[in-house]
Formats: sequence, C-alpha cells, structure tokens
Amino acid sequence: MGSTTTDIVPVLGGAVAARGVTDAERLCAGELVYTGLVRSFCMSIAGSVPFRGQVTPLAHEYFANMADVYRVLGQLPDGADVQATADGREKTLAAAQARLARMIGRDASEGSAQDWHCLALAFKRAQLRTIERALLQVLSGGLPGDAPLVAAGAGAPLVAELAQGLARPCTTFASLLECAPHCVGMASTCAPASALALLAAAPKN
Repeated sequence: MGSTTTDIVPVLGGAVAARGVTDAERLCAGELVYTGLVRSFCMSIAGSVPFRGQVTPLAHEYFANMADVYRVLGQLPDGADVQATADGREKTLAAAQARLARMIGRDASEGSAQDWHCLALAFKRAQLRTIERALLQVLSGGLPGDAPLVAAGAGAPLVAELAQGLARPCTTFASLLECAPHCVGMASTCAPASALALLAAAPKN
C-alpha cells in the first residue's frame, strides 16, 4: 500500500500468479486498487459519512485527502506525506481537521476533536473496505487458505490490520530483506524499487 495505490500481488509456488498485466487488467482482477495512504481524494473514498448521529453526503470537491485522515488519526508515518495539501495550508492537526470539515460543508469550529477523529475513522474504514473487497477477490483465485499477506509500502501497518480482519497471517516485507539496518525502513516503504534492485542483482541463468 503506497501513497497513491494499493497493489495486490498473488504469489503461488514461489512465482507471481497475477492475472492482470496492464493496469486495466489489474483493476478488473482486483490486483490494482486506486487508493493509497496519502494522495487519494476523500471524495473518492465514500459517497457519504456519519457525523454526529447523521449521515451526510460529501462535497465532490478536492478539499482533503487521505493524508489528512491519517494525520487526524495519528497514523501518518513520518515523511510519508510529500505532496502539497488540498488548500495549500500547513500540515498540522488543526489544518487537517479543517480540511476534513470542508468535506461535509462545515468549519472546524463546528465540531470537537472527537468529532473530527470519528469522521476520519469513517473515511479510514471505508478505504479499508474497498481494499478488503479486492483482497477477497484475489484470494478467491486459488491461493491457499493459510497464505500470509506480506505488508509493504507506506501503508504496511494498514495491510497488517486487513490481515487480522481476514484471520490471515501477516509478515512484513522488511523482514524478508537482507540490507543494512538503517536502510530497511526505506527499502520496505519503496518495495517496488527494492524488488527491481533485487531482480537486477540476481544471478542470470
């Protein structure tokens, strides 16, 4: 799970068992989910959300992104958010709350910190449900029932949450790497680049 997309790569018998090759094929196969930890627009995550006991539609405007959601929840890793904010303002908790408030046509002063935390949690759960549906689609393609998820990318902790919800074991991409300790975190966050480097370094037959 990266900043922009979540890529689900099935591995069977030590080999990639993906059904899709192009982005279009991967989208249909559930192997590419266009939602990520940082850049995804909140309006693309859900059509409506609960707020103070009511369900409210969202503004179909780029007022906030998922970085704001995870910042409000305290789950945004350091260094993960390198994009400009939706309104060009600072990347603080208060500014993130204000951006989320605009998604439901409100000002931050119209809710408490708990209100905005609950709103952020609603966006998070909606995003995870979307990824879970894709996971179940891929898992239904013949993977063993005890096949573990390998969590990689900036959103690796969220992948671990999904694995727990599916009663699947989970291991981290970082635990599979052999590299200098100070490089492990970044190598796991940048898993596709790390994988390409390992392929390039592998002995050629």
